Formats: sequence, C-alpha cells, structure tokens
Amino acid sequence: MPDKRQPLIVGFVANLIFTSKIENVARHLGYDIGWIDNFDQIR
Repeated sequence: MPDKRQPLIVGFVANLIFTSKIENVARHLGYDIGWIDNFDQIR
C-alpha cells in the first residue's frame, strides 16, 4: 500500500515575509510545513 502522508517542508527562515510566502506555496501544494526557530529545537 502506498504511503498517504503529506510531504513535509522544514523551514529555517527567520524573515516573516519569506515565511508567509513559503507557507502559502506549501499549502497550495498540499504539503505540511514545520518551522525551526533555533538550533536547540533539533538537537
């Protein structure tokens, strides 16, 4: 059976202008998106 999970984009962008543009495109494509605010979140 094929995997039905949505692709995930993990973002490291701190600029809110770019963040909203990336989120809009990701939603349009049906992708999930997660933002990393600092390195401690992924350690």
